[in-house]
Amino acid sequence: MTDKNRFSQKRAPFETPEKNPRERLITAYGLWLFLGVLGGHRFYLGRKNSGFAMGVIGLLFLSFGLFVYQLPGLGVSPLLAMAPFLFWWVLDGIAIPKWLSQL
Repeated sequence: MTDKNRFSQKRAPFETPEKNPRERLITAYGLWLFLGVLGGHRFYLGRKNSGFAMGVIGLLFLSFGLFVYQLPGLGVSPLLAMAPFLFWWVLDGIAIPKWLSQL
């Protein structure tokens, strides 16, 4: 076999997780569920800038929610303090299939 023929042969036909849409969707939703607050799903889907922004804003909202929870007598739920960020997180969960179709 010559060098030219060796490089022109096709590789074994199997799908890697990067090419299998179902596995990409499962991985994206897993990252969304467990690392979504830090923007892990956005990094996985190639949205690095917004992933970084989501990570920073997520940490700020989480720390603000915990700070509000620790203040005695304020009566504000930490869930209420984090509600805008959680809304963004849920909207990302809805948008994941659309982002995967754009890849």
